[in-house]
Amino acid sequence: MDDSRALSNVPGWPIPCAVVEVDEKLVLLTGIPQKYKQIAWKQIKDRSPGLAELLQDPLLKAIVTMFDAEILVDAQFAPALPVYRPLRTNKGIS
Repeated sequence: MDDSRALSNVPGWPIPCAVVEVDEKLVLLTGIPQKYKQIAWKQIKDRSPGLAELLQDPLLKAIVTMFDAEILVDAQFAPALPVYRPLRTNKGIS
């Protein structure tokens, strides 16, 4: 079963959420310089209004703060940002 379809049936879940593949191109939205943040924000609003709405949701912001989390999105939504490459160690991805 497609995970994004399964999650879209959860009451209160704003949008479908797909499982991320290892080689999927993602961009990091948190902790980037303000000038890039403004460019990325315009691209996200233009390319995916639903994602833009989700990123402004106070509950998402609270979760990110609570878990000191990073937000990564598909690179197609903010192509001006570099593709995220996690650091690798001899034990795998750190």
